[in-house]
Amino acid sequence: MGINKDEIQIREITQDDIHALIEIEKSQNIVILKKKDILDDLTLNQNTSLYLCACYHNEIIGYIAAHYVVDTMDIISVVTEKNYESNGIATLLLSNIFDFAKIHEVKKIFLEVRKSNESAKKLYEKCNFNMIHTRKNYYKDNNEDACIYVKEI
Repeated sequence: MGINKDEIQIREITQDDIHALIEIEKSQNIVILKKKDILDDLTLNQNTSLYLCACYHNEIIGYIAAHYVVDTMDIISVVTEKNYESNGIATLLLSNIFDFAKIHEVKKIFLEVRKSNESAKKLYEKCNFNMIHTRKNYYKDNNEDACIYVKEI
């Protein structure tokens, strides 16, 4: 589905948005974050968590979640609603994370991705992430390896 990127708004996620995040994951047939984990991050861990969503015509069509401490950040998930893939939503969300990182003096951003997720790996490499390590049999559902990436800010 083609969209006008100028009409996308990026904003912080609220508790009212949790259901939408779970639905986005369902559209991709994945489960990364559980409702309780998101709620904890938005309430108990709000000083070390950052959740942003991409909204298009008042609909949440993607989100990114990250944890940060001192000068490092870990991106937990980047997910775009299935019908809005390949529209630059993930790139836009990552760009906002990079801006946040610069302002808050984050020096390194880490993330992990399934070895088989070629489209995500291409996106991260396009955004100047470098693969630094492979964790063997990391994912419990199928023992797939995880590729660990880092970006220097």
